[in-house]
Amino acid sequence: MEETRISRLSRLFDEALSLAPIERAEFLKAQRLNDAELGDELIALVDAHASSSTFFEKLSGDVIAPVYDAIANTSQDRSVLLSALQNELKDSYRIEGELTGGAMSRVFVAEDIKLRRKVVLKVLPPEMLQSVNADRFRREIQFVAQLQHSHIVPLLTTDSVGSVLYYTMPFVAGESLRTRIARDGALTSSNAIRIWCDILDALAYAHGHGVIHRDIKPANILLTERNALVTDFGIARAFEAASEDAQSTATGLVIGTPAYMAPEQISGDAPVDQRVDIYAAGLVMYEMIEGHSPFQARSTRELVLAHLTRDPQPITRQDCPPEVAVLIMQCLAKNPGDRPASAEQVLSSIDQTSTRGSGDYARTSVAASKPPFSRRISPFRRTIPYAIAGMAILAAVIGFAKFRGKNVAPAANGAESLAVMPLVNLSRDPLDAGVADGMTEELIATLSRNSNLRVAGSTSAFAFRDHKSTAHQIADSLGVTSLLEGSIQKIGTRLRIQVRLVNGSDGSTRWSETYDRNFEDVFAVQDDIARSVSSELSARLDARARNNAPTRRYRPNIAAYEWYLRGMDVTLLRSDSGQLKGLEYFNRAIALDSSFAAAYAGLTRMYLQMGTRSREQNDLVGRGLAAALKAVSLDSSSAEAYVGLGWAELANGKNLKAEQDFKRAMTLDAHAPRLHEGLARVYLNLDRPADELIEARAGVADDPFSYSAIRELALALNISGRCDESLKLLAPLKALSPPAAVSGIIRGMCYAQKQMWAEAISEFQWAGKFQASAAPAFLGFSYARSGNLPEARKILADLLANKKYSRGAFGIAIIYTGLRDYDQAFEWLEKAAKAHQLGAYIMDPIFADLHRDPRFEHLKLELRT
Repeated sequence: MEETRISRLSRLFDEALSLAPIERAEFLKAQRLNDAELGDELIALVDAHASSSTFFEKLSGDVIAPVYDAIANTSQDRSVLLSALQNELKDSYRIEGELTGGAMSRVFVAEDIKLRRKVVLKVLPPEMLQSVNADRFRREIQFVAQLQHSHIVPLLTTDSVGSVLYYTMPFVAGESLRTRIARDGALTSSNAIRIWCDILDALAYAHGHGVIHRDIKPANILLTERNALVTDFGIARAFEAASEDAQSTATGLVIGTPAYMAPEQISGDAPVDQRVDIYAAGLVMYEMIEGHSPFQARSTRELVLAHLTRDPQPITRQDCPPEVAVLIMQCLAKNPGDRPASAEQVLSSIDQTSTRGSGDYARTSVAASKPPFSRRISPFRRTIPYAIAGMAILAAVIGFAKFRGKNVAPAANGAESLAVMPLVNLSRDPLDAGVADGMTEELIATLSRNSNLRVAGSTSAFAFRDHKSTAHQIADSLGVTSLLEGSIQKIGTRLRIQVRLVNGSDGSTRWSETYDRNFEDVFAVQDDIARSVSSELSARLDARARNNAPTRRYRPNIAAYEWYLRGMDVTLLRSDSGQLKGLEYFNRAIALDSSFAAAYAGLTRMYLQMGTRSREQNDLVGRGLAAALKAVSLDSSSAEAYVGLGWAELANGKNLKAEQDFKRAMTLDAHAPRLHEGLARVYLNLDRPADELIEARAGVADDPFSYSAIRELALALNISGRCDESLKLLAPLKALSPPAAVSGIIRGMCYAQKQMWAEAISEFQWAGKFQASAAPAFLGFSYARSGNLPEARKILADLLANKKYSRGAFGIAIIYTGLRDYDQAFEWLEKAAKAHQLGAYIMDPIFADLHRDPRFEHLKLELRT
């Protein structure tokens, strides 16, 4: 059997260690001449081994052994020690017994006599006073005692009596995380995430106050009935600062536990910062998820070497959300610069992520149970991208089938129709979850090119990712006859896709296939699936399909295509960090293949989404327009490219040009995502309400659970004066996670039409909590019309002073309209028109007084460009 690279490296490493220093140098030189890359790896391993040896020899000989010897000598007669402590502290504490001991302190439980409460009393061995300045130690403890946080066990007091130096903490009833894992093994994903968030919350607070823990480990995490608390904050800092010998790192080394030390702590190459706590917190989370350390080692020396040189073992828990697994690995990066910069950043990433798996957290409703660890606001909100959450909400949206005036159910005309369900990611690499979602989108796009087959939009299909619905329930809800479901597994360059076509009426399998290919064959696999499904559904293929046109005209570089698939991950658009990540993925694809039109279309999507809430809207829209023009120039047969160009022209105030682009897209694919929504927006701007309503209904028919499609239909209903229907349609959007803030804007406009000002104000305030950029302007408008002029003028002043942003000049004009200062309103509306900020909301009936003004006709000309 051929020797693998890893086994060869391991063999050479052992051989090098067996040689004398002079022979070892010659051996390493020879290996490097034979294979430079392997030789460099081997030299790095040998150097790291030498560093770790020096480290542990110093730690063991200079620090740990003397301290343990002192403790051992002191504890030969425990009763003598307890008696001596009680005698020294009898006026303040009544010692009840010893809890545990360590190299740096002995730990006792005691009663605070004056306050009649239990405390934990940690006593430094007398020998430690030889290297610690007691006064400096007390000052440092007093400093960190200022940390007051719900997930931090605070320091209460510190003092020295005779030869005893001690500090106290509240007694916490419960157990340590170390005890929990030792007893129960790995925790459920939901509990692990909650505990991790509590730890990160504590770290974020402490780091913000300049305190690094440096010894985060399960033994320092205490679990109560509802919370996880971090103990021993600031002790490392206090020992280090109080050390009389500035050259000695003894106290710092002891405080850092080798199993949870970051590489830079071990090597001591540079001063440590908060990222050592991020690394340790990642190790703790890994252990909670897997039940063991990511590094398996037979000795402490081997363990430290692993921290320095080895990559962590991948997370294997199938119910761990892939994004969380990725985040853990980022925390465990060897280079501090590759880790998240702060605990707050890690929390934010958790907050914005989505669960893909079928683990505890995905199955369990927090409202329906009482988990052992809960937060006031759970930092790990379950996200269903672009989809309405919960079957009750699905039912609410489905209820609008009658309202839409058309029945899209299979029985309507007997034609075959299909929903492509999200492919299940079976890959070990969590990043491949994005590949699975991107592949789902690609299959939808490929099958949609068959003009004789109606394929449900991706948003609606993804709405059912986490719902345990039957095939019949899903098919009935989406109005399709069949479902295509399956899984994808990517292992290196190999790709395994399993798919089956399911009858929507009874769940029976109509066709199934397994594709085991190289990843570079992914295009052929997609085409095979499209042809087989079309054939099975007896859909008559048009000329393009017969000529292999369900496939793409341009086949990109395979590495570029993989980055593109990651960028197509449906979760990315729901957060600022996700949009930035999407830009990165598409740009990587373009760097590998500059002729990849679809990647430029992806950039358009990201730039326009980012521009909706940004002060740099014009710049971002300009970038989106440039990317869209590039996409169209590279592939004039792409409906998606023309849809992107249409939305970019819309954002640039060019409604007639946008209409041309959308109609061109319709000739290529009448069901391209967001096509009908774009046309509805064009007709809203052009004051063609009947056409707007037709296109908005078509958008919902194509993708009935798309929040953006529902938004356009609600706007069309508003314009038509049908607010009661709009209010009912929008209600489910509040249940998105995070909610669709725009639903609050449109609902508020409905209540404003009815002059129900209290309700309107409530909706705009709600939308503002979720960063809807139009919320401050409409809130100011409603305050003004309700008679609360001071609040209206306060918001206006903030906008004029640039303290707040609310759609630029357009938002300022809205508030002036509310104040009935129409001269100022039109002056600012003209500015908005010149800056391409004249929003479609201006056509709403709540601005009827503006519409009656002759000056409004000039503005309408701007919209008709």
